[in-house]
Amino acid sequence: MISVLFVDDDPALLEISRLFLERYGQMTVTPARSVSEAFKLIKNNSFDVIITDFEMPDIDGLVFLKTLRAQGNRVPLILFTGKGRERIAMEALNSGADFYLIKGEHPKFQFAELMEMIHQAVKRSQVEEALPVHPHRLAEVIHHIPEATFAIDTRGTVISWNEAMETLTGVKAADILNKGQYEYALPFYGERRPVLINLALQNDDAFLSSHYKNIRKDGDSYIAEAKQVFMNGREVFLWAKASRITDPDGNLLGAIESIRDVTEIKKSASQQEEITKKDQSSGLVSRFLGTVQGAWYTKGVDLYARQGRYEEALEYFDRTIEMKNDHAGAWKGKGICLKELGRFEEALPCFARAIELAPNDAECHYFRGETMEKIGKIRGDTRCFEGAIRSFERVIQMDPDNLKAWNYCGLCYKALGKTDEARRCFDHAGKLVNENNDI
Repeated sequence: MISVLFVDDDPALLEISRLFLERYGQMTVTPARSVSEAFKLIKNNSFDVIITDFEMPDIDGLVFLKTLRAQGNRVPLILFTGKGRERIAMEALNSGADFYLIKGEHPKFQFAELMEMIHQAVKRSQVEEALPVHPHRLAEVIHHIPEATFAIDTRGTVISWNEAMETLTGVKAADILNKGQYEYALPFYGERRPVLINLALQNDDAFLSSHYKNIRKDGDSYIAEAKQVFMNGREVFLWAKASRITDPDGNLLGAIESIRDVTEIKKSASQQEEITKKDQSSGLVSRFLGTVQGAWYTKGVDLYARQGRYEEALEYFDRTIEMKNDHAGAWKGKGICLKELGRFEEALPCFARAIELAPNDAECHYFRGETMEKIGKIRGDTRCFEGAIRSFERVIQMDPDNLKAWNYCGLCYKALGKTDEARRCFDHAGKLVNENNDI
């Protein structure tokens, strides 16, 4: 049974995640609503995997990760990030995260991907713990690493090339095993030269800085991003981790390197940076969006939904509302941004106005309920929980299969001490998870 610590300030997401992972992943899930709570749990418990949101009220997930690694904690960690946070995800990998997962996909597929990441992270951790190894077990250990991985001996001869590496490079193990003279560099660089795995055996800072960036040393391992890699006629971005391999007596056997293709996330991060630069330098806001409320609204949606830039998006929604006070979408967008920024008291009247203008918008009722639940917890006010329940029940009326609404409804009933009603909601949510699972 895999033990998971799940850190997120969204109670509904925590509950849905627990239901799914415990039911289908052979896992036990311990929830934490903040990083401070997570540190207390880590102090007194042992976990196989940690999953953490990025945006949280006390300490963000990236600082949490860096603190853990600085303390010597090597428990596998998966960072849960929102869309538009690709740069954060890349920084997390370079800081020692095992995986990142972008929020916002269909729940069934998102949780299935999360479950696979957990199993892969645990498997890799088990493999790393198996090092040092006896020489005759080395190939077997590397074969079971889920990422593209190869190993060389102290002479630079390839002694292992796993299936994932075959998939990444198109080079079969049979065609490269027992070859030396930097044969393993050819699929990536088109030339024979040292790569990160060689630097794990013998450090060369000058070579390292000229061929890699965002370099970090982690114990006896190196983590870095490769520069200028072209595979199959296109530029790709690779993230790599290389470590020494020793036997149980401490004798050096060789080195191992795992490689991950991070092209998509690097391109997304680059696009976000380019958008930011253009907005700052070209004055697009004042030139082109000043007179068209539809463009202001569209820009606001893009900023928060795709880029996670909530503070900036507020300006666009406010401008839209100035020009068209009955723009339901702008009121809802403003409420969402305020909620994401933790300004719940300000968000609530925005959702009320949006519902007044668009009473059949189930999503707006849901956000109003979510905001009231958070205010209820802060104030300890039962009336807020009761109001949240009314909002979630309205959502369920319009969308009976809304998992998060059922779970939030259960959480509010639980806060009111109505255990039977809470259990009914949680049971129904579990039934929906079961019905939707066809993985």
